[in-house]
Amino acid sequence: MPCIQSFTNRLFVSGHPGLGTDEEGIFVYRAKVTVCVRSLPDVGDEFRLHRDVAEHELVAVDMRRFNDLPGSSHGPFLRLSDCSGWLFERKDMRVIMEEVLTETGLWAFRVNSEGAGLTLRRHPTHRADLLVHPEKVYPHNFVIWADVKLECGGETFVHVQGTKGWLYATSSGQQILVEVEPASLEQEISFPSTESTTKVVLGFKDAVRELAKEHGYTEVHFCETGAVVSFFKGANVHTDFAYTDTSIRVYYTTGTVVTILDHPQQGKSQHFRWNCNLGDLAGIFADPSPPDMSRSQDAPEKIDREIVKSEETAMRAALVDVESHISRLMEQRAELLQGIQGFEYKRESRLQQALLVASAAEASAKVALERAQELDWRRAAQHKSAEFARAEALQLKRMREGNKCFFFGSQSHNVGQNFSDRVTCIAMADVATLFIYDNGDLFYTAGLTPSVHDRLRRRLGSNEPGPSYVAMGSGGRFFIRHADGTVEYNGGVDEFDEAIKGVAGDASNVAKVAFGQESSSYFVLEKGGTSRWRDL
Repeated sequence: MPCIQSFTNRLFVSGHPGLGTDEEGIFVYRAKVTVCVRSLPDVGDEFRLHRDVAEHELVAVDMRRFNDLPGSSHGPFLRLSDCSGWLFERKDMRVIMEEVLTETGLWAFRVNSEGAGLTLRRHPTHRADLLVHPEKVYPHNFVIWADVKLECGGETFVHVQGTKGWLYATSSGQQILVEVEPASLEQEISFPSTESTTKVVLGFKDAVRELAKEHGYTEVHFCETGAVVSFFKGANVHTDFAYTDTSIRVYYTTGTVVTILDHPQQGKSQHFRWNCNLGDLAGIFADPSPPDMSRSQDAPEKIDREIVKSEETAMRAALVDVESHISRLMEQRAELLQGIQGFEYKRESRLQQALLVASAAEASAKVALERAQELDWRRAAQHKSAEFARAEALQLKRMREGNKCFFFGSQSHNVGQNFSDRVTCIAMADVATLFIYDNGDLFYTAGLTPSVHDRLRRRLGSNEPGPSYVAMGSGGRFFIRHADGTVEYNGGVDEFDEAIKGVAGDASNVAKVAFGQESSSYFVLEKGGTSRWRDL
């Protein structure tokens, strides 16, 4: 059985062979370098997923798995709190992810975002592609409670209590979350009345101590977290029963009283009384005997004795009393939420219906406009010269192939600025991106492998035609077809070279090439439709 130990805001669970101890909680890490997320707690490339965490990006982690394998220099492994995969603090002793200090407590914030509100993120970030699913939006003036606060790089993020989501406190210089005093939000909660008119609540703690002192009891234990105070009195006589030891525990927020009696003949017994007031307590301190016991020493009745199982038993009994109140409150909360959700459902239904109508009208108008434009372009092309006709045809071709891209990767801002409808080829590998335009111009980011970079520079510095098609893969693999039909390539394995040479006797007949995650994997498509592949 795993051994479980509770700590503040975290939980340790041991018992994983070779991987040591798991530490659960709420942690935040920042990437020292761009790192690929793994599907399992392992640094191997075979476990890579199609998602990178960029340098300096913050992520939330709910488990740290420590590596106890002898001689290993990897780990601890970090499980992302949105269950999207694993990262690691170190790989070959190199620091990949560093922990960011957070503050644990309880804070109340009011949302200050008119109109759009504030949407919950899976990680401490502003990124709109990392929203929780299903989407959770907190409207303007809504009060949220946070249990973890993080300040990093001039930004403040908070973890919303009871969720796995995060919110940011500022946006474009505006304070989106405004901290408020919890005391200003507190409301008095009324519990159902009981036969006891005065509960032993927090304010009566000192009165309980005075009663115990008046009856000769000594305070032996006090726990503010458990809201319990314990008293002891030894070698005393109560009515007709002689007890060598008497212990009384008072849970002063619930009115639960536990008496532990040690009788010379009958042994130890433990008894519970619920919802006691100060009058009840005065009687118990005067005579702790259970109400159902006989006061005659000559003919004692048989009592129901229980083994004293330490303070945990008494605390669990008090927990039942507390949970009964919680259950009633939860029922009231469920009824209120059901009513609120009914209003929200009606409002969202009307909004969705209006959006569907507007979307259908917009789509119909767009289709009609596109058909009219295409018809106009075709008619105009018949009256223009061949040069203008080719230009118009090219424009139509660009429109059909698409003139926009949604790019998620390294240097996305730079890539997005250089993309246009003139791009005829896109190649990506690791952190590098390359565009070929329809006029032969090139655009590429930092990170190209030296083999590709040198070949492109050599072509650009000569009178030879430049590349018309490029494919790139990890490990320096590439395939380049130039406008004159010549090809250059490095597939990493001999089988790739044989596949290229075997394409209809002419490598220029290669239509498309793709490289897989494995260093030996590839896919080759001929212009005639025939394909060759390995290790896919």
